[in-house]
Amino acid sequence: YGDPRSLLVLTFNANVANWTEAREALNTSSFAFSVNSSQPSPIPKVDTAEQKGDSRLEMAQSDVAKFTPLRFEDDHLVTAVKEPEVPARSELSRKPLPSVPAAVSMVLHAVGPTGARSEVSFGDVKLFEWSTTGANQKMCRVQVKGVWHGGSCFTLRALQGVCVRVRLDHSGADGPRWVASNKDGNARRSGCDQADEALLYVRSLQRKKRADVPDLDRIRVTVRHTEDPWLAAAALTKKTFNFGPTPRQAAMEGYIWVVVGSVLCLPCFIGYAANLCQILSAERKRKERMQSIAARRTQAARGEHEMIQKEEQGERESEEGVVARADSASTARRRGKSKDKDALAKSERADDDDRQPLLQSGMRTDDRGADEDRQP
Repeated sequence: YGDPRSLLVLTFNANVANWTEAREALNTSSFAFSVNSSQPSPIPKVDTAEQKGDSRLEMAQSDVAKFTPLRFEDDHLVTAVKEPEVPARSELSRKPLPSVPAAVSMVLHAVGPTGARSEVSFGDVKLFEWSTTGANQKMCRVQVKGVWHGGSCFTLRALQGVCVRVRLDHSGADGPRWVASNKDGNARRSGCDQADEALLYVRSLQRKKRADVPDLDRIRVTVRHTEDPWLAAAALTKKTFNFGPTPRQAAMEGYIWVVVGSVLCLPCFIGYAANLCQILSAERKRKERMQSIAARRTQAARGEHEMIQKEEQGERESEEGVVARADSASTARRRGKSKDKDALAKSERADDDDRQPLLQSGMRTDDRGADEDRQP
C-alpha cells in the first residue's frame, strides 16, 4: 500500500527547493504589456498568497514546504470593442454567423536580472471567437443557448485574461533574458493551466440570457515563473491544492468509517441474530418434536412388545398347564400302578407267609420218612 500524499508532497517540496533562486531572478526583473503597439504598461509585482479556505489549510500542513509567492499581475486596458449582435433566434442555417471584431496584437516586454531586454509576442489575438459545442439543435436552443448554424451549435466566447509562464534563457550574448517556457517559444502554448493555453476565454453571450460577461475594456494579465510552486501544486492536485489526507487523517478517517459502517451494519447484525435465533429455536422445537415422536413410537413399540410377551407368556403358561396336567395324570397313573404293585406284592408276601408253614411241615414230614427208610 502506497501513500499518494507523500509522493505528491515530495515532488512539491523538490520544486520549492528550486524556487528560491528562481524567485530571486524574477524579483530583480520587470515586465510590461502592450496592445496594438501602444505604450507598454508596467505590470506590478504581487507577493500575496492565492490559496483560500481549505487550500490554505493544506499549505499550512507540517509536511508541506513553505514558500513566498511572487508573480506579476494586473488588469490592462484594451481598446473598447462593441460586442457582436447575436440574433434573437438560434437558427441561422442560411445566414452567416455575425462577424466578430478584428484581432489585436499583444506583446509582453521583459527586462532580465542583468538588464537584457526581450519580447514575448502573442500575435494577433481575437477578443471574441465563435466555438462549436457537441449539442444537437434542441439542446443548442434550450440548454446551451447557442446559435445553430450549418448543422452545428456555436457559442460566442470572449477573452477574459492572459496567463503566461516564462523562463530564463542563458544563450543570449547580453545575459539571461526572459522567454516563453514552451520549447519552441510559442507564447500561446505557455499557459498556466493544464492545457498550457495562455489565452483564457469564457462564454460571453447567450441567446436571450447573458452569462457572467467580463469587462471587455480590461483583461487580466499574469506572468509566472515556470518554477513557481503554485504552478507545481496546481498541476499535482488539478488546481484543488489538496495533496490528500495525511497518514493520521487517513487513520482517523478509517476509524470513523469503521464506526459508521458498524453503526449502519448494526441493524443487519441484529436482524441476522434474530433470524438465527428463530432458526435455532425452530430447529430445537423440531428436534424436540422428533424426539417426542420417537419416544411415543418407542413406547408404542415397547407396549406392543410387552403385549406380545404377555401373550407368549400366556401361551407358555397354558402349554405348561396342559403339560403339567398331563404329567400329573401320568404321575397319578404311575402312582396307581405302583399302589397295585405294592398290593400285589403284599398279597404275594401274604401268600408266601401262608405257604411257608405248610412247606416247613411238609419238609419235616419228608425228613422223618427218609429217616425211617434209612433205619434197618
